[in-house]
Formats: sequence, C-alpha cells, structure tokens
Amino acid sequence: MDWARHTRGIAGWRNLVKTGLILLVAVGAWGQAVAGTRDVDRPNILFITTDQQFADVMSCAGSPWLKTPAMDSLAQNGVRFTRAYVNYPVCKPERYAMYTGRLPCTRKQADINDKPTISLGNQARRGGYRTAYFGKWHIQDQTFSSEDHAHHGFDVHTGGQDETMTDNAIKYLSRKEDQPFFVVVSYYNPHDICEWGRKKAGRTDRIHMRNGDVDVNPALSECPPLPENFAINPDEAEAVVKRRSGTKKGKPNPQKMAMDFSDDDFAWENDKIAFRAYGPALKESGEDSGFDAWLKRVDYPIVNKWYKENAEGNSYHEDHGEGYDPYKVGSSRGCGGLALWIDGKMVRSNVFTDWKVISNGPELSVFVLTYEWNHGSDVYREEKEIRVRLGDRLFKSSSTFWRNGEIAAGLPIAIGLVRHHQTDSVSKDLSKGWMSIWESIDESGLGTGVVIDPKRIDDFQLLETGKKLEDHALIITKCDAKGQLVYGAGYGWERAGEIKTANDWNAYLAECETPHQP
Repeated sequence: MDWARHTRGIAGWRNLVKTGLILLVAVGAWGQAVAGTRDVDRPNILFITTDQQFADVMSCAGSPWLKTPAMDSLAQNGVRFTRAYVNYPVCKPERYAMYTGRLPCTRKQADINDKPTISLGNQARRGGYRTAYFGKWHIQDQTFSSEDHAHHGFDVHTGGQDETMTDNAIKYLSRKEDQPFFVVVSYYNPHDICEWGRKKAGRTDRIHMRNGDVDVNPALSECPPLPENFAINPDEAEAVVKRRSGTKKGKPNPQKMAMDFSDDDFAWENDKIAFRAYGPALKESGEDSGFDAWLKRVDYPIVNKWYKENAEGNSYHEDHGEGYDPYKVGSSRGCGGLALWIDGKMVRSNVFTDWKVISNGPELSVFVLTYEWNHGSDVYREEKEIRVRLGDRLFKSSSTFWRNGEIAAGLPIAIGLVRHHQTDSVSKDLSKGWMSIWESIDESGLGTGVVIDPKRIDDFQLLETGKKLEDHALIITKCDAKGQLVYGAGYGWERAGEIKTANDWNAYLAECETPHQP
C-alpha cells in the first residue's frame, strides 16, 4: 500500500510552512510555518488526521506492511510522538472530545440541552485565524452538523474523497493572505481497508468504500498478521468480554460463531452444522485433508464444550443430548474435501500445515487453512478460505492453488463425498450444480452434499471399490485462470429435526444459492 497516492500534497506543504507549526499526522509531528507569514506570534496551523490508523502503522515507525513516504518525510523533519492518550479510541466519540473538549460520555443528552459554544474551530477563529475544514466530519448533529458554521467555527467546510479534499486543501493553502490559517484535513483512509475487510468477510450491508473499491485481493501471505491485542484482554470490561466470547446472560449465545484450533484440529460451527479439519499432529496418522462432520442438534456453540468434556472422559463420539461425532473420515474426502484428479485417480494432500482466522463474528466466520504437499516432482500449495454463515447448512470454500510456486491455472480437481455403505443413496442434478449422499447412522438419516456453479462441472464419478472409506461420489472440475475454485459443502441430520428425508435434503441443495468464482 503506497500512501503517496492519497497524501501526495502533504510533503509539499512543508515548503509553505514556517518554524513552530504543530502538524498532527495520525500521531504527531513538528513542521515549519508558511514562509511570508506576517504575524509571527500566530503561526499557521495545519492539523491532519487519518481514520482507523494505528500509531505504528507507518514505515517510519517500523511497519513492514505498507509505505508512507509523506508521513515519513514529516517525521524526519519534525518530531514523532511515541506516547499519547486518547479519551475514547473510537471514531465519533473521539472526534467529539477532540473538537469540543467535552468527555464523550456526556455528549448526547448534554448537547441536546446545551449545545457546545467552545469548539476547536471557534477557538481558532477567536484567536484571529481564518479557519477551514476539509474531509470527514462524523460528529453527531446534536452537537453541530457540518453546516453549523456558527458552532463548529470553520469558515470553509467541505467533504469529498481523500484525493478531492487534498486538492481543495492545497488550493486553500496556496492563497496569499495576511491572516494566519488554522486548517484541518481529515482523511477517511485507512478506514476503507476496514470496509474491505468486512466486505471480504461477506458483509453486504452498510459497506462504505469512500475512495472506491479495492481492485486486487492480496494473497493471504501478503496480508499483515492479526494485531497483538486481537485476543480478549483478561482485564477487559465484563460487557465486552461477554459480547466477544459469545455468551449472553451467562449462557451460550446462538448468534455467535465458534472456532477451536489446536495442533491436531481446526473446528468450526454455526447454529446448524459443525466441522473439523485435521492438522500437523496427525500428519503420520490415517487422516489427511478430508472434512469431518460433527452432527449437532442444538443452536448454540458446542465445539469447545465437546473438546473439554471429551478431555474429561465424556466422549463426543456418544450423543449426550446435543449431538455427537459418528462420521467416519480417515483418509477419505469426508464431507466436501478436495483432491487433485490426475490420470483418473485422486491425489490427496496431507493435513493442513497452517491456519489463520480472518474474522469470527456474530453472523459470519472466515478462516484460511493452508495445505502443502508433493506429488511426483511437483510441489503443490492450497490456501483454502472457508466461510460459515449463521443459519446456513453449507460452508463456502474458496481455494487457490499453486504448483511449483506458480498459480496452477486449469488444475483438475475432484470434490468428494465419502460413501460409507453401498446401500447409501447417491443423488445429483449436475444441471443445477449439486450432488448428495443420504445414509443412515445409528438409525438416523444423514445427508451430505456439495453445491457448485454448474458451468464449472466437467464430470461426475461414482467410485465403487468395496474398500472401507474408499467409495466416493465425486464432482470433477478444474481451477480457473487464477488457480481458484469455489464451492459449498455441508450436511442435514434427521435427528436435528429440520431435514428428515433424502427428498428434504435434495430439495434444500437444489434451492441453495450457487457459489460463483470471484
């Protein structure tokens, strides 16, 4: 990410400024005042803010993940403060405190009955400055709207995209005036990357990419790691802990997704389904990259609970009222696992080698599993992004494949469902992009299924070997030109009460929204 694009005028403004000016660019820096200013007791002030930027997310602060040449220039020629205090590290409350001097907790009712007369803009105006504000405002209307010049104190107040506000600010600063200026340039970015993250995680409402969409989705390996404070702080307020940990009034919150990850498993669930993938500790065992279905019949999270109870001797292979894990996987594809399809045979990868959580929210969870393996003289790599949404019986899998370090365009792939018994019924409608297996486990029906864009299907194969965990229903497809493949997989369990027959399950798959390639 190169910030020169959106802050291209900032470094140049130093040439207009005279010693003594305080510049705040995310954290803060000293600069020079405008040459030719006639009032030496009142230096020109340029106040620059960015939105949603950590203090250390600048190349001058040692961040390897982006380039900030304009900010680096300001820091090199001034002072970069490494310690600061903020009243409330959230957008609107902190803007309120910064521009009114009032505590954020007093803002709403107090402003309705007692609108602030002291503001940053008015104080500058009273001090003899001409005032201007360019960019994001986002202070509640009860305080003062962007049109309320009398209270917010800025003679000029305009918004616009970051590039537009930069141009407008440069034009204003280039005017020849005897009166000193107090100018605020309030950038939206890097806030847009948060909106991109929400969009990437599947959110569709209230997405505001103020400066346009992101053209290129970077590979996971090119993305920064999660921040150090991503985990819940043990000293955090009780209300925040409850919301983030998925509890509600002391009980599991069915609106919260759940994940569990250890050396040997990565498990995920929503209110309908639960799955797990096998990790490094099982590399030498019989399991590999197939997906295990945990059959649940409650709408609250059970993954962590079952792991804990299993460790205490209460096996999750027995149904104690919430469900259980009777589904056999071994080295099969399980429910929706992939394999290379080479010379009419499946070439399986081993267990995942790495994982990364992208988001774990109340309605959608997103994570990535990485698989690396060799076949013949070739080295393969798969990054499998999995999304599980509240209320869905299918998770969405989006894989990207590499071969010998290069994108594996057109790589033939088999998507599989293991067929445990020859009496298990196999159904399909390739014109609508789905296949299913209906079987009976402990006298209760279970349907597993795969859904894919029908245009991506090359063939269907029913492997019947008679060997344990070797029989499969397979959809044969291939990666696109970007090495990507998208599909959905999941299950419906009779004992959970909603899907009771094979017809119920097939009807559900037929009505599912077809996953499409990005």
